[in-house]
Amino acid sequence: MDVWARFLQVGGFVALALTLIACLVLEGEDGLSFARSAYIVANALIFLFVILSSRRGGVSLLVAFFFLFFVAVPANLQIERSSFPWQSTYGPEIVQGYVVLSLAQCAYILGEWWIDSRMKYRTTRTATTPLNPHLYWRAVALILIASLAIAAAVGPSRLFLNREERSLDFASSEESWEQLLFIGRSISLLGAVICVYLLANHRPSRKPRYLLLTTLSIFTCVVLNWPLGLPRFQLLGAILALTAAATSFFQTRWKLLFGMTAPVFLFFFFPAIKALGYGTGVDISQAISRDVEAYLLRVDFDGFKQIIDTWIYTQTNPLRYGENFLGVALFWVPRSLWPSKPIDSGEIVSSTLGYRYTNVSNPLPAEALISFGFPGVIIVLLVLGVLVSYVEGLSRDAFSRRILSQSAILAALLMGYIVIILRGALNGVAPMFLSGFLLFALLVIMNRGSEKRRLGNDQSSPQMRRP
Repeated sequence: MDVWARFLQVGGFVALALTLIACLVLEGEDGLSFARSAYIVANALIFLFVILSSRRGGVSLLVAFFFLFFVAVPANLQIERSSFPWQSTYGPEIVQGYVVLSLAQCAYILGEWWIDSRMKYRTTRTATTPLNPHLYWRAVALILIASLAIAAAVGPSRLFLNREERSLDFASSEESWEQLLFIGRSISLLGAVICVYLLANHRPSRKPRYLLLTTLSIFTCVVLNWPLGLPRFQLLGAILALTAAATSFFQTRWKLLFGMTAPVFLFFFFPAIKALGYGTGVDISQAISRDVEAYLLRVDFDGFKQIIDTWIYTQTNPLRYGENFLGVALFWVPRSLWPSKPIDSGEIVSSTLGYRYTNVSNPLPAEALISFGFPGVIIVLLVLGVLVSYVEGLSRDAFSRRILSQSAILAALLMGYIVIILRGALNGVAPMFLSGFLLFALLVIMNRGSEKRRLGNDQSSPQMRRP
């Protein structure tokens, strides 16, 4: 099956390359018509490739899902109907949207291929530091204490607001409360993911005290990530992360199930979840009878439009030269201490182009474009492809060898947040997820130090010495 999957991936790459060539060589409606067809075919092939390939897991699945169902399909319809979110109108610049996207995804695939070539013959001997379950359980206990402290500091009056109430509350509150809550949400999810992963994969951990710790961690995670107050992408991301911690998404049956159900959920039920955050119930009959075509022309699918707008912005305005990525790295610094802290690229683009509503998404290719131009698009997506393929390669290796893996925890966490990262805007969403990743990086360093000390003690023990 992997051979056929490989053909699908190569076919997708060729179709992306043809999309780029058509945009650069052909002119007028002929170029645009060919680009539209080639781009949607490319993403359909890539999505099928990920489902069938045993080398690709849940993170790759969501990357392919995002580009096919959040970008390619809506863009094709929006161009056909000449109807874009926020009543935007475009002419020849539409082609530039496909240039950015095809270039970005080609770079992403090249990053995947580079890592695949390095790991192809190392599947059974990849050097990974074994996960120390005792260290991670102790870390979960500390995360639980920290999460409870954050929950107490934020207070019930803020924790259990629905989405509408929370937006009004934060509009009149100090930014530090919001930052603190974002940190609590992220680290509590990390703690819950670790618990679920260890319980599902480490039999000695199935003891009453670990079950109790897991129950408390999930409860605290739900309190901090109160479902009625979460953005839809963050709520579904948390559910996906916990699911990935208990299930291997390298198995074709799970990816096939996702591929069959996720598009239906997205087009019919995804908008209904928003109603929960505004104090109204989900109307199932309305969801089932939804006009999907009209929905695809709305703001939930503004990714292609934002990429075009970003390209238009860069034609008359200076690049950000990494300012947006610096803001992501220093997300934890309050604006009160850093008045010039970078704001969302989506807001900059939308306000400059005269839109009244500026709290919009800005996909990762657009973030790379506004920061470093087309070279940035290539570099950023190439790095993403390398990262995703490397993490999945290590976690797949651990799964096949039936050993505990830190990479599997990272893959689960990344699966929960990858759509948020891809959709952007980065400066707006970074506080939602980076605390968890930074804390996980600290755990990896501590685990590596623990393993080195263990090996050192083993080598210095009398049994290891030569007579």
